[in-house]
Parts: sequence; structure tokens; C-alpha cells
Amino acid sequence: MALALTALSAGPAGAAELRVVVVPDLEFADLEALSPRGAVGLLVPDAGPETSAGRALAALERGAVRNSLLGNEPPGERLLEVTFSRNP
Repeated sequence: MALALTALSAGPAGAAELRVVVVPDLEFADLEALSPRGAVGLLVPDAGPETSAGRALAALERGAVRNSLLGNEPPGERLLEVTFSRNP
């Protein structure tokens, strides 16, 4: 199971920067302790009978899920950058 942790921080000229960090191997019980640091939630792996880490990452980056029966990754541009961490 993976956890996506997002945090907003003020950047130059008051722009908000959204940081998305995926932390593999966390459990549902870990979410409450991390909640003061930002929004937390479980990562939806994908849709359809076949999935992969690449498809799940593409869905997270694009904000859309595409059923694997319909073909390749979700269409569209990446809307955010995802980083991975072993430590929350």
C-alpha cells in the first residue's frame, strides 16, 4: 500500500507550491500521525483488470484514471510532479 502526502508551502510572489510525496509500505494506521504535516491519503492503484506502478503513477500525475481495458495511460499532461520517499 502506498501513501500520498501533500503539503502546501508559500513560494516566490505568494505562489502556492504543491509537493506530492509517495511513501510505499505505510499502513492505514500511519495516516493520523502524518496529518499535521499536510493532506494524506491512500493511493488508488489504477482501474481495470491489469495495472502497474507506471499506470498508477501516470493517473496520480494527471489526476485521471483510465481503465486498462481502454488502452494505455490516462491522456493529458502531467499536472504535478511526484517524489518518492522511504521516510514520511
